[in-house]
Amino acid sequence: ACPLGQARRGDQILLDPIDALVGNDAGGVDGMLLFKQRIVVGDHRGGGAMGLAYAISWNNQMFIDYRKAYVDLVDSNPNSTFYEHVLPKGVTIDSSNKDYYTRLIKNKQDGYQRNRDLSIICTAVLYLLTMIDAYVDAQMHDYDISPDLSVQVAPAIMPPNEQQQTDAAVGLRCKFNF
Repeated sequence: ACPLGQARRGDQILLDPIDALVGNDAGGVDGMLLFKQRIVVGDHRGGGAMGLAYAISWNNQMFIDYRKAYVDLVDSNPNSTFYEHVLPKGVTIDSSNKDYYTRLIKNKQDGYQRNRDLSIICTAVLYLLTMIDAYVDAQMHDYDISPDLSVQVAPAIMPPNEQQQTDAAVGLRCKFNF
């Protein structure tokens, strides 16, 4: 029996690239790779997917509130007073300051919308990076790193070559063992 996301062909275990996309191991958050959990999921200080989910939720709620306030402020209905919920206590809007508060509420609405959209983009980038990391980790899981990874550098004397009309030369010879 193979673990989820793997298939056998003879002695070779084939790792399923779709497993990285679906997130079977949550981007490598297993017993050996717990350090990724703080980056991917987040911890008590925020960050990660949980921090981004909170940022999306909070910015979206603030965007909705300021959008409602802006619509109530610019419509001609005197009974629409939702805008009072987003203004500081004690602020009253009259004809002398209505343009100022209309611009202020519109700017805040645009700012929260921009922050919400940026949080969504960051979430997509985090998911993409997690997916790439899980796929690379799955492909490198059985990669054999032999102890004979070496480079040998030695002086070399190159004889003259009559066909290319070159003289004898001195140089370095590099030999790589993989």
